[in-house]
Amino acid sequence: MFLMSVAMGIALTLSYDLLRIFRRIVSHNSILIAMEDVCFWLVWTYITLDGIHTYGDGVLHWYMAIGILFGVVLFHYTISCTLLKNINNILYKIKKSTKKHKKMLKNSDNKGKI
Repeated sequence: MFLMSVAMGIALTLSYDLLRIFRRIVSHNSILIAMEDVCFWLVWTYITLDGIHTYGDGVLHWYMAIGILFGVVLFHYTISCTLLKNINNILYKIKKSTKKHKKMLKNSDNKGKI
């Protein structure tokens, strides 16, 4: 059960990182971000409670809570930091390349009109 709890904590953190990456790709206003956060936490509350019900017979054992917290901290301070840094670099390069190509296309259109 402890390992299942650690895996749940890792999955929770990974899914939130994916949500953060999505937010960097698609711009959001604060209302949409709040709605996404509420939905995210409702889904993860259900998943967590279902896991407690399934694996702990409906009782939250202290080691399950510690396992979830350990999984969150472990993933956040190891893989998550590197993952987000690399994704940010990739997104920055794509954005920079896209701007460069748009500028080249705009300049080529302007030259044809002269």
